[in-house]
Amino acid sequence: MDAFEEYDAVEVDEDALPEYSLEEVSKHASVDDMWIVIAGKVYDVTDWQHDHPGGDDVLQVNAGKRYFYIF
Repeated sequence: MDAFEEYDAVEVDEDALPEYSLEEVSKHASVDDMWIVIAGKVYDVTDWQHDHPGGDDVLQVNAGKRYFYIF
């Protein structure tokens, strides 16, 4: 998959999404099960980590944590 591939927008009812504590997110910090928090939202990046434009190591060192970045 091309990292810059465009995707169709998907409507999401954010009130219906589950909430996770940082303690729960921290349990998903391995290469085989990797979650990160970006802007207060939890993402499972397990299958996408090798396609990250900055390299998979960027996600791996931040797995199970809040992921801070600057645009």
